[in-house]
Amino acid sequence: MHIDEPTTRPDMEELRIVVAQPEDIPALRATAAASWWATYGDYLSASYIEDFLARAYSKTRLLAQVADTNSYFLVAKCCEGKSDEALIGFGQVGPCFQRVDNAPVAPADLYRLYLLPAWQGRGIGSRLLTELEAWLRQKGYPLYGAYVHERNEPAQRFYTRQGFTRKSECDVQDEWYLVKPLAL
Repeated sequence: MHIDEPTTRPDMEELRIVVAQPEDIPALRATAAASWWATYGDYLSASYIEDFLARAYSKTRLLAQVADTNSYFLVAKCCEGKSDEALIGFGQVGPCFQRVDNAPVAPADLYRLYLLPAWQGRGIGSRLLTELEAWLRQKGYPLYGAYVHERNEPAQRFYTRQGFTRKSECDVQDEWYLVKPLAL
């Protein structure tokens, strides 16, 4: 899949980070699909990606997650014209899910953080993460975790730059577990 690069870096006043709303769901699904194919298309099977997207980004599931007050779901939007805004990325954090192995994971997790490939490397992911972390701090979380695929080197570099460290004893199959402390 080829996505044209924007010609300029968005001005900060052109970028809006807001709480996800039900009307964002079609754009969320499209952004998720574009991001997943670009990120994982070279090393995960097409059937796995299609199945995952159908489950994790179904309209029903996204409606529930957007409405969930125990998590914080943000979208990044950028002006494409005088009045058009495009959803270019999203992120979500919340309490960690119980694991069957009872590994000593952080009390909260980054559930998802994706940008359209054309918008990566422009500081938008960092801005989303900063906003998500502010919510985690407000809720009193001292640290949080994130899972990253062992072959997703760009994401590993991004998370390292953001202050995450790998906690290998909490890895799950091909997913590394990363942790970041939050200054309260």
